[in-house]
Amino acid sequence: MRNGTIANNSGQMLARVEYPARYAFAFNPLLITVGEETTGSLQKAYIRAVKRYGGSDDYYRDEADFTDGEAVFDISMFCRGLFDLGNIEDNTERIITVQFAVGVTDKSGTNHEMHSGEISGQSVMNVIWGAIAPTEEYNGLTTFRWFSRFPMKLEFFAQAGAKVYKEIDGKGTHTLVSTVSDMGIASIDLSGAFEGDTVVKKAALSVGDFVNVFDETFDFTFANYESEWEITLKKDDSPCGVFLRWIDKHGFMRYFLFSKGDESTESEDYGDQLEQKYSAFGRYYPNIYRQQGKSVTRKMNIAALHLTREEYGYVRSVAFSPVVDMYVGDDEGTASWLPVLVSSGDTGREQKNLEDMEIELYYNEATQRY
Repeated sequence: MRNGTIANNSGQMLARVEYPARYAFAFNPLLITVGEETTGSLQKAYIRAVKRYGGSDDYYRDEADFTDGEAVFDISMFCRGLFDLGNIEDNTERIITVQFAVGVTDKSGTNHEMHSGEISGQSVMNVIWGAIAPTEEYNGLTTFRWFSRFPMKLEFFAQAGAKVYKEIDGKGTHTLVSTVSDMGIASIDLSGAFEGDTVVKKAALSVGDFVNVFDETFDFTFANYESEWEITLKKDDSPCGVFLRWIDKHGFMRYFLFSKGDESTESEDYGDQLEQKYSAFGRYYPNIYRQQGKSVTRKMNIAALHLTREEYGYVRSVAFSPVVDMYVGDDEGTASWLPVLVSSGDTGREQKNLEDMEIELYYNEATQRY
């Protein structure tokens, strides 16, 4: 959390403000708390917020009376409505920038603000399309199974200017792959990063000036300090299976190749039964109907086998994601992804060294309806 103050033109303290950190999560409460310096001295508190670069259509304003010297605003719902869900697969669309101002109205009706409304470091918040809970580790991935025959990216949080290097099979040679342009979710195309390289077993990516982020109190979740992070890529040349991508609860796009199991198709009646005017053999017959349409759902059981504990936690997140896609091939050089649904249910684990996980995915097929 960050803290600020509101004063009048004479410099007299009127209120203290507590508001979210520079980087926050859209599905966590985003509370702005305004506390009177002297209880009963102010009429009300108010906030204004707008999506930076978003235009006036995304403008938000709210006000509240003081209760026991405090006024509390939660702008998480407003922030969630700012995301472009039609392009949420793009890593740059999973962080939005919100500019906000906090103010109070004194007994004379005069407004006083913590920020003037100009863009400044303290009046800007970057909101990630995700959520985090106490004791969860953010950005802590250390191993990653790289399915080299499928389109796959590695995403992580890094600060602007961080340099990404690659190393092949522990040979000790570090080659620059990319430089992170903006602080936020970085995305590395693995096919492009290792194009032309002969990787026998594994590779590694390391990131200098990496942002190691997590604090149980959320106070310093994104505290910056210089360090280096390395992730080991275990190369897997499996040629076939069900390849999924999904956005996990922390806002990262994840990928995995599942083994295909049993398939089934279910159909249900759609609409009404339509009575037909039917004749044969020189007479008409009653109670002859056609169905207006059918709803058809294809279901498929898939499994991820022999997962390490870290891999299990990584793959398990697919069961909690509202955004899951199945790879269906290349369309003139561009990967084509079909949105699918994952059945709800328990995904318990047994804490073995190697575990299996099964899920059921389904999607609806187009059929004739009239």
